[in-house]
Amino acid sequence: MRMNAMEEQAHFGCTAVALGLMDLGRYGEAMARLGAGEAETLRALLLDLGWIDEEQAAAVDRALVDGGPGGALSGERLEPIEEIGRGAFGRILRARDRRIGRTVAVKVLHPRYQRRPDVMARFLVEAQLAGRLTHPNIVPVFGLEAVPGMGIGYSMKEVAGHSLHELLSIVRQGKEDARDYPLPRLVGYLRQVCQAVAYAHAQGVIHRDIKPHNVLITGDGEI
Repeated sequence: MRMNAMEEQAHFGCTAVALGLMDLGRYGEAMARLGAGEAETLRALLLDLGWIDEEQAAAVDRALVDGGPGGALSGERLEPIEEIGRGAFGRILRARDRRIGRTVAVKVLHPRYQRRPDVMARFLVEAQLAGRLTHPNIVPVFGLEAVPGMGIGYSMKEVAGHSLHELLSIVRQGKEDARDYPLPRLVGYLRQVCQAVAYAHAQGVIHRDIKPHNVLITGDGEI
């Protein structure tokens, strides 16, 4: 599927979610089925499955034209500033939220994966699961957004700090700063990680990629 066509399908689905016609889990499943060739468009697939009706599909069409409930996905809200991190499938961008004047972090897929509905489906489920988690040691998710020129992403609180990987490197190498991280302090960090993981598990969510690189420590010592 062409990039522009993929973006069109994503915008249709995200707008349907914004209108409350389906949740992200069902949207993710629909995108995966679209990728498997079950239909030419997401609109047609959702109608065939009976997940929306013609009246609801028309409401999505109007919102896309008018910038109504789907306006949050219009690409006018976020202004990308710079890349601040990347992983195997995604990139983390710093962006300015024009509506309320704050800086946020936004996760988007690498361009090579934005054409794959199966990867997009997993990405949307990830956004949904992350958005369900409310815990002091888990970065809060604000919402699903359109990022100009980069497709769909989800915005989060931008957390300033250093990774646990960087801190452990300082300790292992015996650098001067290592004295600031005695064993009891490191154990305290581990305890916060365990509390976050226990909370996620209680919500039925498994992280599957917990490692020092993915643990951030703020200047106040919060994980």
